[in-house]
Amino acid sequence: MIRRHRPTLHVTPPFMTRSHQMRTLYGQFGPASATLIAGAWVTRYLLDRYSIPSYGQYGEDRIIGSILNSIPTPTRYYVDVGSNHPVRYSNTFALYQRGWRGVTVDANSNLVRLHRRIRPRDTSVHAAVSNGVELRTFTEFDDNLVSSLDDSHVSEWSRHRSIRARHRVTTQPLADILDAHNAPHDFELLTVDVEGHDLEVLRSLRMPQYRPYVIVVELHGFDLYSATHESVVALLADNGYRMVAFAKPNGFFLRTVAGT
Repeated sequence: MIRRHRPTLHVTPPFMTRSHQMRTLYGQFGPASATLIAGAWVTRYLLDRYSIPSYGQYGEDRIIGSILNSIPTPTRYYVDVGSNHPVRYSNTFALYQRGWRGVTVDANSNLVRLHRRIRPRDTSVHAAVSNGVELRTFTEFDDNLVSSLDDSHVSEWSRHRSIRARHRVTTQPLADILDAHNAPHDFELLTVDVEGHDLEVLRSLRMPQYRPYVIVVELHGFDLYSATHESVVALLADNGYRMVAFAKPNGFFLRTVAGT
């Protein structure tokens, strides 16, 4: 009788994959938060060693990670506009855990204060971003995920959500914010989620003054069959970017060689 050997797949728990991961964790967070996160890693591994965590609302951070693996990452820097909660549905929290840092921007002052407490190594900016300096109304809903500067977006969501507050704000171009905080002009990731005002944010980046390798942006009402007619797609194509992935409602754009 021949006994067949069944190979065993050994999976290394995420908190042991690199010797520096725990040092990074405690360097990014305070001791209490770092201990809680490390405990979550251990618990998740014990319950399901094959699980792959994601903090993005639709797994955006997993897609971002796969794209970033194919490009050089000399700065390990991101810019997160409409950053909302520092952990929940965050496109950048997984990178922050790995030692990345960057500028996070939101028009909700309460969320900015939360960012500063939970992610102290980021530069968290309280600002409303647009392509120009002007007085606008920022509408804050009971669900802060849909708060916006965009009038049509606010009109649509007011049918489904309660308005918590309206704030008169002076908008700032994104390039001005990055200038003020000495952000690198070439960095890895820009993620934009500002509920209908995304095109104005991208215009305010003043490309090619700032040229991230990867741009992730919400595309409301996007149609794959007429993608070239989408204003965001056209703007990014004109500046040397091509769409490499789409996971509703987000488009993922990579800076092309020709556009560098």
